Amino acid sequence: MCVSCSTDDDSRCADCFRERWGALGRHPFALRTAFNEAGRLISANVSTMLALALVMAIVQSVVEENLVSLRWEARFLVIIIEIFVSTAGTAMLMLVLRNTTTGLKVNAWSLAGECAERLGVTFVATLKYNAALAFGVLAFVYPGLRWACEFVLCQQVAVLEPHSPPLRTSSELTQGHRLELLLVATIGLLFPLGFGGVTDLATVMLRQAGHETWHLALASSTVDALFSLSVDVLLFCAYVQLRYGPGGKPLSR
Repeated sequence: MCVSCSTDDDSRCADCFRERWGALGRHPFALRTAFNEAGRLISANVSTMLALALVMAIVQSVVEENLVSLRWEARFLVIIIEIFVSTAGTAMLMLVLRNTTTGLKVNAWSLAGECAERLGVTFVATLKYNAALAFGVLAFVYPGLRWACEFVLCQQVAVLEPHSPPLRTSSELTQGHRLELLLVATIGLLFPLGFGGVTDLATVMLRQAGHETWHLALASSTVDALFSLSVDVLLFCAYVQLRYGPGGKPLSR
């Protein structure tokens, strides 16, 4: 019996799968299929994604408004809080997508409780991923790009497969498919930087003209969060395809 999940179910636990088959990452992967499936899931859950994006944007705007005038230590706290809020949105969305894919009907309170149970592990995995990414980019650039592709599915693993080590499992799942996932990782990294630069410039110009800028900041944060969630949907589809095979479905619970 597996010490990680106390079962011998290789669809529930990556350690069980390794013991039976030797390694993960045995399923074929087609990025086009992942894009098509992501489009279908986004269409089916667009209202949920909009609601999550708006909540994330409001929380981040309130945090920035109250802490931005403080010292640099507070700026670091803002970054941590924003990562936590983004992680919570991703975790909730992953569970919603799982329910959509499997046809599971769960009320909002049960879903929120399940999200809360898995949020700690997901947040730690996200911090490790961001730390590795930042260190790699600052050091030699190439390690950052490599780790961005290698660990890109760590959040999906943490939420949908809580008995499996997120970074290690993501590394095995992406083995042999990192060039395809490099496109997803690059889009996910570059769009917020470019879009944020444009909105920051617009905010400065409006402030100089004496106009209120809170509505622009909220709209910008909402669009940014919505795009981030859309990338999460694509990564969910990549995870399901790599973990369970083409046409496979994640576990319902």
